[in-house]
Amino acid sequence: MRRWLTLIGSACVLNGAMVAQVMTPCRTGAQPTKHTDFPEIRDFKSLRMNLDRTGCFGTCPQYSIEVRGDGDVTYDGSWYAKYCGQWRGTIPVSSVRELVAQFRATDYFRLNREYLVDGTDLPTYTTAIAFDNIGKCIADYGGNLVGMPASVRKLEDAIDRLAGPEHWTTRKQIPSKNAEDCRGPFPEEQAR
Repeated sequence: MRRWLTLIGSACVLNGAMVAQVMTPCRTGAQPTKHTDFPEIRDFKSLRMNLDRTGCFGTCPQYSIEVRGDGDVTYDGSWYAKYCGQWRGTIPVSSVRELVAQFRATDYFRLNREYLVDGTDLPTYTTAIAFDNIGKCIADYGGNLVGMPASVRKLEDAIDRLAGPEHWTTRKQIPSKNAEDCRGPFPEEQAR
């Protein structure tokens, strides 16, 4: 399943859902961004880091994670996600700072906005970071096959590792979805 990113106003939007408030578009056909150093974060209250993993034609888990500068995390799981529905929790601020360091180590603001292979049946992984009225998002659709640095995949995995629901210090489910909404088109398959 391929999802398309667009710019509406100053928001990075993924299939109609806002990913992060950003100043630069993350959209199909985007050109590499200008060579830019990773800016210093002046206001950690404005910080938002996102990971969105889409489904595929199989049983790829589909979910999104948003991490805020104070450690608040929002998770929305659907098809084949280990956690179904909307969840809120917190992670230590040290984990937030470790994620920022991972974005910085990836040289995030110097990378292309998208790495898309010409194919089908892959999940799309979209990362985004926004703070102090600046931001960027990167779409990875088979990016490892078209020259995407390995550090981007490591960043995607780090967001799961540091901000996934199993690592939260507090966790609360927000009533929103029926468990059947998370089974996907192949209900006999298990969530991953």
